[in-house]
This record gives sequence, structure tokens and C-alpha cells, in this order.
Amino acid sequence: WFEASPRRAAPKGHKTFISCTAPHPARSPTYIDLTFRARGALKTQAKFHSTRNRLGALLLLSKSDNASYQADTYTDKVNYYYKQNLLAASLNEISYRKNPGFSKFRKRSPAVGKLFHPYVGDFTAKAVDERQKLYQALCEIIWDPTRLGFDVPKVHRPEQRVARRTRARYDVKVGDLVATGTIKPNEQLHGEYKGQQYSAVVQRDGRIRIDSGELFNAPSAAAMFLIDRQACNGWEFWKIRRGTRKMTLKSIRDEALRTGRLEQEGLQLV
Repeated sequence: WFEASPRRAAPKGHKTFISCTAPHPARSPTYIDLTFRARGALKTQAKFHSTRNRLGALLLLSKSDNASYQADTYTDKVNYYYKQNLLAASLNEISYRKNPGFSKFRKRSPAVGKLFHPYVGDFTAKAVDERQKLYQALCEIIWDPTRLGFDVPKVHRPEQRVARRTRARYDVKVGDLVATGTIKPNEQLHGEYKGQQYSAVVQRDGRIRIDSGELFNAPSAAAMFLIDRQACNGWEFWKIRRGTRKMTLKSIRDEALRTGRLEQEGLQLV
């Protein structure tokens, strides 16, 4: 399916994967409905909307068909998806029967093929996560620069230099605190807003992963996403348990600066 160039017509009577899945003027975006049981597993409205709005729950359907499905549940809709583009049809188990072109593609690209699954009965938060991984893998194939004939230049990284941090500098990132051992990978973050509790996990590279799976490069971005506000100081919002008390990221950062721990580690800045 990927042999045909986007600029070259597919053989007569055949369709490429790109032609089956690419956006079309007559198609409109829609989100796959999480089933009632799946909604119950997402304990807060914020978690439900966060999960539902992920890329893994996105479909492109014809505008008229999309409008006619609105009142139906996922269990009903999945029967109609079989008649849509292949990416939507892959939700229906019928697509995996007597479909030689689809089977051939999955065998030819096993790393992507194993990510295709039918979802019968329930479409859960786990299904959203699985579909998101599938979409990413497909994008890496469809827009692979080498496959499209582009020469990818080698990246020359600038020489790194060692810089000393002073107490007056507050450009410290969570990744810096992880690199020095001030914060450990997989440590839990806790936040509260208007009586609602939120949690996240610090990744090894310093990014912050919230419960619904999204990754953020900064604590403020993660906090703003969760509480749905355009401004929030994540260094004050997020706290880490230290013994019997919880310390804000700001207090942990300030302590590391005060004691010179960041300087002692000789952090490398580009």
C-alpha cells in the first residue's frame, strides 16, 4: 500500500493506504464515543474530557454520515464504521476477514500491523491510548522523509559548555532536578484546585505525564491543561511528598539553588 508515490496514481482498481485515510474535503472530524462503562472508569469530568480529546479517539468520516451517527452509541456506530475509510473500518472486526490488501499491509509492516485491533462492545481509555500509538506509527511511515525522496541532513549539535547556576537564576527545569537526583524519576506529583485532586508522574527526561497519558515539558503547562485555565504557576501548583509533608516544586527548586546542588553537579547547558 505504501509503494505508490503520493504524486503517482495507484494501479487501476487499487487504493493506497494514504488514499483510504487522508483527510478529504467532504469528511469531517469526529471523536469516537467512550462507552458508558469506560466513562465510569474516568472518575472526574476533567479526566473524561482529557481522554476523549486525545488524538487516539479521532476519526474522519463523511460529513453526512457523521451527522447521522450523532445520537448512536459506540456499539451501534462501529457497525457503520465498516463502510467508511479503512482507518475507521479497522475498528470493526469484519475488516479483518477476507481483506487481502489490509492483511498484506499488516504483514509487510508488522510493527504497525500489530497495533491494529477491532474494538467490539467497549471503547475504553486503554483503546484511546492504543489507537494513538497506531496513529503515530502510521504517520512515521506515511511521512517518512526517505520514502518521500527527501535527503535528511545530519544534525550537528553545538559544542556543550559547562555553566554555573547562581541563586539569582531561575531558569531551572524539572529535568535539571531529575538529572541531579533532587527529584527521582517516577515520583508522584499532587495538585489541588477548587477541591479537585490531580496527580501526575515525573518522567526520566523531566517531562510530566498526567493520568490520561499526555506529556508536558513544563509543570505549568500540565497544570493549565488539567484545570482548564490559561494561567497557572505549576511550580506552586504541584507538590511532592517528602516524609510527612508535601513540598512544592518551587520550594524543592529553591532549596537546590540555595545549597548549590545544581552547581556541584556541573550541569551542561547548550
